[in-house]
Amino acid sequence: MNLYSARRRAFTLIELLVVIAIIAILAAILFPVFAQARNAAKKAQDLSNMKQLLLAAQMYLGDNDDMFHRIQNGAQVTSQTNQVQGSEDALQPYVKNQDLFKAPNDPFLRKICGQTANPGATISYSWTFKGNDASAEPPQLFCFGLHGLANPSGTFVSDSLTLSRVAMPANTIHLYGLWMTSSAFNYRSHYRYYSANIRSWPVYPSYITYDCSSAGDGRGAIGGYSGQSNWGFVDGHVKSMRQTQTMDERWVTNPSAAFTAKAPNLIHYMEDFKN
Repeated sequence: MNLYSARRRAFTLIELLVVIAIIAILAAILFPVFAQARNAAKKAQDLSNMKQLLLAAQMYLGDNDDMFHRIQNGAQVTSQTNQVQGSEDALQPYVKNQDLFKAPNDPFLRKICGQTANPGATISYSWTFKGNDASAEPPQLFCFGLHGLANPSGTFVSDSLTLSRVAMPANTIHLYGLWMTSSAFNYRSHYRYYSANIRSWPVYPSYITYDCSSAGDGRGAIGGYSGQSNWGFVDGHVKSMRQTQTMDERWVTNPSAAFTAKAPNLIHYMEDFKN
């Protein structure tokens, strides 16, 4: 019997280093794939959330003479836990699930700025805002969304549109991801309404800072997944596309010129701005 052949052979140092190198190479290849898979799963969940919220909005239309709900309805009442009545309150009877209002990739911790009250559940989505265009037709420069509101003091600003006034529902953005430190069930619905921000705000993971409880501690971004965002349309479908596709940049830099030139704007409810 050969004693040497029966003896257990150990790995050499070089062999161990080769194995470690192979493992490291495989990890470098696979980890980004796993990260992309996780991001794709969160994006799909976000699409599902938005789809269900759009369905709730359509049910609201059916019960309210085809008029869209308001982003905020009434004044802020700081003595109450739910300080403002917003779109989340209007749609809650149809949704009945607060979890649908939170995007799975939204990372910002919610707080009620400057106060100690509980901010409540996260809200990661916003509806497009329509300002007051009662003084003229066609609409004023920034009055291209769908949903009206009363401002924080309770002053009437504008009423929502009816569905019949939306010229091209399949080409009109209705709902989008807006991730903000101060966007929660118990506070600041009135901060989620300036539609021009859709084109000017950064897309996550980039974000802006603003003053919340202290200087610069607030965070805000358009919801993003690998450079794209999910957008909900009036007809109920949801589409992933880049923020730059929502409207021509002139609607931010020179809105008067954009209006005159009929620059493309998927947030606008008039057909003139869809080409």
